[in-house]
Amino acid sequence: MKKISLILLAFTVVLATGCLKDKGFDNQEYGIKDPSGSSTPGVGFNLKGGAGYIRTIGLDVSGNDQAITPDNVTIGYYASTKAPKDIHVSIALDPSIIDDYNATNGTTVQALDPSVYTIASQDLVIAAGNQNTAINMIVNSTLSLDPSVSYAIAFRIVSADNGIQIASNMDKHLLIFNIKNQYDGRYELTFTNTHPVYNPTGLGATVEVEMWTSGPNSVKVYWPDNAGFYNPAIINGGLNAFGSQEPEYTIDAATNTVTVQNSFAGAVTFYTMFPGYNSTYDPATRVIDTKWGYSNFTRTWTQNFRYLGPR
Repeated sequence: MKKISLILLAFTVVLATGCLKDKGFDNQEYGIKDPSGSSTPGVGFNLKGGAGYIRTIGLDVSGNDQAITPDNVTIGYYASTKAPKDIHVSIALDPSIIDDYNATNGTTVQALDPSVYTIASQDLVIAAGNQNTAINMIVNSTLSLDPSVSYAIAFRIVSADNGIQIASNMDKHLLIFNIKNQYDGRYELTFTNTHPVYNPTGLGATVEVEMWTSGPNSVKVYWPDNAGFYNPAIINGGLNAFGSQEPEYTIDAATNTVTVQNSFAGAVTFYTMFPGYNSTYDPATRVIDTKWGYSNFTRTWTQNFRYLGPR
C-alpha cells in the first residue's frame, strides 16, 4: 500500500514558493550535481527525475482560448543562491521526445498541430533575484481535436547564457493533452471500503478528488492530496492510498451503467462489479454511484461521487 508521498507534496510546495528545495535534487539524484556553489549553476525544468518530465493536462471542448497555467511548465535556476542577474534560456519544440515516449510505452500520442496553440515566447528570462520562469501558452481551440486521441507538445532546453549549464536529465518536458469528456471534473467522494485485515468493519470517509478523462466515456480518480492516481481507502483506521490500484470508471453512454477496472500499469488485481448493486451515472445530478471489489468480494468499495465543478 502506498502512503502519501511526502516527496511529491514537497515538490508541489517547491513550485508554489519557488524555494527549489526538493529531496531528490538535494540528494543529487537528478539535476546539477553539487549545487552547493562549488560547481557551475544550472537550469532545468522544475520536474522530478525519471518519468517526472511528463505532465498530463485536460482541455475542455471549446472554440475559446484556454491558457495553460504557468505552473505546468516552469524552468528553474539550480544553484545555492537566486539568480544574481537575468538569465536567458531558450527552448525548442522537439517531436523526438514524443516518438521516444510512444516507443517506450506502446502508445500513439500525436503531436499537437501548431495551428491549435500559441507559445508566447521560446526565449525566456529567469529574472535577477528569482529562481523560476514560466512558459506561457494558449490552446486556441479544441473543436477539431478527437477526444479518443491524446496529443502532446514536447519542449527541450537548448541554451542558457552566462555560462549556465543545462541539466541533462531535466532538459526536456512532455505535455500530454486529453480532451475532457462530460464526466471530467472535481468531485466529493464519499466511500466505505472493506478489507479482512486492514478495515474489517467497513469504515469510510469523504474526500475531494478529481476525475480525469482517460477516454471518450471513461475517467480515472486523481487524488490531489496524494498528488497522483490513487484509490482512497481506510487502512488501519486512517485515510490512505491503496497501492497498485488506479480505478478507471467507464460509463455506457446508452444506459449510464458504470463499470470499474484497475488501470494501474502492471496490475495483477482486477475488479468485479458487486452483484445486485446498481452502479450508475445520473446525468441530471452528475453523480457517479458504484460498488465493486475483488478476491471474492473480501475487498470492496462503495463509492458516491458528487460533482463539484470543473477542474
